Amino acid sequence: DLHPTRVTRSFTATVERVVAGEPGQTVTHTLIVTNTGDITGSYKIWAKTTTYREFILPGLTYGSDTFDYWRHVGTIGAGESIQMPINVRIPSYATNNQFEQTSLFVYDDDGYAPTVSMQLVTAVSYTTAIERVGHIGLDARDVVIKDDYAYVAAGIEGLLILDVSDVLNPVKAGVYKTGAGALGQVESVQVVGNYAYLVTNLSGLRIVDVSNPVAPVEVGAYTPGGSIKKVELAGNYAYIVWASCRYGCADKLRIVDISNPASPFEVSVYGKSFTGAYYAGDQFYDVAVTGHYVCLFAPDEMRVLDVSNPAHPLETKTYPMTGSSVIVQGDYAYLRSSDEQVRVIDISNPNLVVSVGVYNVPHKITNLSTAGNYLYVTTENDDVYILDLAVPSSPAQAGIYHAPGNRQTGGTAAKEKYLYLAAGSAGLQIIDLSNPAAPEKAGVYGAPSAVMGVALDKNYLYVADRYNGLRILERAAGGALAEVGAYAQPALDVALDGEGFAYLISRNCEYDRYRYNPCYGDLLILDVSNPAAPVQIGLYEGDWRKVEVADGRVFVVGKPSPDDGKTVHILDISNRTAPRKIAAYDAGDFTLADGYLYLIFDGYGEEERLTILNASTLKEVSVYQMEEHNRELTFFREIAVSGDYAYILENVFYATGRFADWLILDISDPTMPVKTDMAFHYRGVIESGSHPAAVTHDGHTFLAAKGAGLRVLNVTDVPTPTEVDSFGAPNRVTDIAISPTGDIYLASDANGLYVLQYARKHL
Repeated sequence: DLHPTRVTRSFTATVERVVAGEPGQTVTHTLIVTNTGDITGSYKIWAKTTTYREFILPGLTYGSDTFDYWRHVGTIGAGESIQMPINVRIPSYATNNQFEQTSLFVYDDDGYAPTVSMQLVTAVSYTTAIERVGHIGLDARDVVIKDDYAYVAAGIEGLLILDVSDVLNPVKAGVYKTGAGALGQVESVQVVGNYAYLVTNLSGLRIVDVSNPVAPVEVGAYTPGGSIKKVELAGNYAYIVWASCRYGCADKLRIVDISNPASPFEVSVYGKSFTGAYYAGDQFYDVAVTGHYVCLFAPDEMRVLDVSNPAHPLETKTYPMTGSSVIVQGDYAYLRSSDEQVRVIDISNPNLVVSVGVYNVPHKITNLSTAGNYLYVTTENDDVYILDLAVPSSPAQAGIYHAPGNRQTGGTAAKEKYLYLAAGSAGLQIIDLSNPAAPEKAGVYGAPSAVMGVALDKNYLYVADRYNGLRILERAAGGALAEVGAYAQPALDVALDGEGFAYLISRNCEYDRYRYNPCYGDLLILDVSNPAAPVQIGLYEGDWRKVEVADGRVFVVGKPSPDDGKTVHILDISNRTAPRKIAAYDAGDFTLADGYLYLIFDGYGEEERLTILNASTLKEVSVYQMEEHNRELTFFREIAVSGDYAYILENVFYATGRFADWLILDISDPTMPVKTDMAFHYRGVIESGSHPAAVTHDGHTFLAAKGAGLRVLNVTDVPTPTEVDSFGAPNRVTDIAISPTGDIYLASDANGLYVLQYARKHL
């Protein structure tokens, strides 16, 4: 039971303490648990931590939100004690007044508070070990065009300003950095006059002077706490839909005077307060301004407020209607209704609002925006419906454009005959609308951003991008990367043989309609002896998703092959122009390490096993069969190996829910794999394509997977791998590589490629 809600007794075995330390430090303690009873017990520990900290038990990390996972401590005899290290990592962006107490609880295996004592001793502090030194990629979330510049809300990269005077060749002019720390990610942007107004996920509304686009400078901020859901600017005021927390809290409309951008101040607040009942209080999702009226949209109604005096907004009318977002142009509001239609609302007289039209969309709507005489409707499968508003009350379809955005398409902006589309990890898409009935892609800015695989060879980094193909980057000092070559085929993975050849899994599906239904593709063999001009020389057809190379052989995994029904193929590449299959297995995943082939077999919860083969002879060396656990079903999904350990991602089905685990095996003797005591969890369920990857350098293993971020494990001076650090952003990690000098290249299919460095210093 991952969530011990059955526990009703008071917790007598509790340690509560404020963790001392500075931002950017990790504080290490030893936890001593003593069984003060008269019988042997089997115990588990539960920890609860709060904002701006990560609480780390051996094998289990608690992130920045409040978590309540447990892990088994083990059996403790009467009067005996056990010890375990506990780390509390204080992120570098925290401040001292944000430290709150951490609570530890111990239960017996029946879920009750046993008779035990707990003690924390031996505090040691050291600075945070992981430093981000570089990044490439673009997570485009929103865009505004003003004059010859595009202002792009770029997530963790802040505000990106592009010179689009040459429409088809955008050039970076300037950037306002927020990073992933105290200011958070930029989610949307509006530009009025010389100022850009940025909505962030952590630090409210930031106001940036962009009079010099090359050197944007923050001049002011409005930081109400909580979460800003939507901002509408009109005249000297910002109308802000605000929530005191992200889920389940009452919403407010906050009216802020921005006449002096350097000193914005709140003039009024509208909305019912949270009363203590579940979801009590007002719930708002969007706001629109027309004249001296504000239209405030709730889940089942629209309220009209007279803001002639912004200090005293007055509710004048309420209309029943459902929806989740709105865009206003002229006298009409275009409402994304709950039944996934675009409803046209005449708001020319806010006290007599009338529904005058509707446009049916065949897919779930994700965003609405207008530019010129067109309404742009993006959907969950990344279609952009171009609707002609020549008759505003009756939108007519003028065309459809499919954007490769992996369900991430966001805001749009138009200039002359071009549409600029913020397409998430597919970057900023530039669409030629000369003929709206047949829109065409004219350009893109932001590649590579959806990185699926990364491989390192000497001073070159080979990056497989889901949308923009293979990118070849030259490494330089200080984490700098410069593109020197490319191969345009969209790609899912890449491997190198060290002899001037790259092995690329192409992406042969049109797009990822569903995030958990990954694409597959053929294996392409490229001659990259000249990195500036890769040339395809070979092909092995199929539906593959992963590739590795060793000793003149290529290993691929994907869908069952039509010719033999097998999912893993081993190819002889003595003739690279005509790769030849020499063996096949029906395994769910594989990896290679130190002359061994590790195959994962998913027995649908009954016969999960790891088989280890000699990679040269393909003879079986050993088999590890899944052990019985306190769970209903376990599915082995994917595997990574580094050093003396194998890391298996598994789905675990308990009576109360399903979760994901790392199973860690000691394979220092491949003939006898042994389960270690370390196993840690993260919420969610692992699907094919979670891309676990591990590399070891200087006594530490860097373990990464989609949904788990990056974990740093000490694997040298401890009896079992011990987590010592983590890097939570980006979350959607797909691969990792490390240079001989310790530069870490972390790939994300949503946030591009990070360059990290690791060095720990005790204080």
